[in-house]
Amino acid sequence: MLSYIDIHSHHLHNSPEVLSILNLRAGEELPATEPLHVSYAVHPWDADKPEKTKLLDDIFRIKNLLAIGECGMDKLRGPNLELQKNLFIKHVAISEQIHKPVIIHCVGYFNELIALRKKNSYSQQWIIHGFRGHPQLARQLIDCGILLSFGEALFRANSKAIQALQTLQAEQWFLETDESKLPIKLIYQRAAEICQLSIEELLEQQHKNFISTFIA
Repeated sequence: MLSYIDIHSHHLHNSPEVLSILNLRAGEELPATEPLHVSYAVHPWDADKPEKTKLLDDIFRIKNLLAIGECGMDKLRGPNLELQKNLFIKHVAISEQIHKPVIIHCVGYFNELIALRKKNSYSQQWIIHGFRGHPQLARQLIDCGILLSFGEALFRANSKAIQALQTLQAEQWFLETDESKLPIKLIYQRAAEICQLSIEELLEQQHKNFISTFIA
């Protein structure tokens, strides 16, 4: 049976059934057990902290790196947009240099993100983690080549994330646990229910998505 792929988690998974990308935030202590797959970045909340931003170059020494992230822009928390945007652009430049996708934290700055993507000829894939937006925003992001990742928001009644997921093609999205303690299996079950897929069909498609984005 194929693994349950969790593209963004703050928890170290030990289950052989789960293939997880552990999020490493610059400045945080590394886990005692070396994870098999990681992403690494300076979080946008830390964009005005030199002691954190100077750690960005550590990315070139991180073992088992599969992605750059989470990085991005946050309107509700963190320093001004200019600082956050400049830091994000540095992450994107590294992703282009080392050919790794970018896992993005974006709150309230989707127009700026889309404009940046459209203005430049970036070759590496971008993925919005923890997407909770409405279907129209999902379509705008997909149309400019940005994929989406869904998590615990799929369990909320009348969630816009559910409506958005129902409009997407199977190759346009991923699943994640983020900081939630929900098992990734439950998130798969919920997504399969929403999309009227079997677990086997969903596992197969997510495996294809993972290979094409993170491995190929």
